[in-house]
Amino acid sequence: MRTLGARLRWAREKSGISARKLDELAGLSPGHTSAIESERRLDPSTSTVAALARALGISLDWLVNGTGTAPSERKLRRTSTDS
Repeated sequence: MRTLGARLRWAREKSGISARKLDELAGLSPGHTSAIESERRLDPSTSTVAALARALGISLDWLVNGTGTAPSERKLRRTSTDS
């Protein structure tokens, strides 16, 4: 996964939640997640990306840079059911 949008979509889909639900969990206005995933929004703020990472229970470093180990699908599923 080469882009922030691709990593965000992968993590969200593996967590089993919709883009709209992720916006809600991250405290963002509707459409933020979809815009980042589709790369209509190429430079989201640090606070936006941090909120998305927290809501998904994943590393900000992995989400932004793709470095380190990708989150496990098991952890993502657990995160989505905890919310």
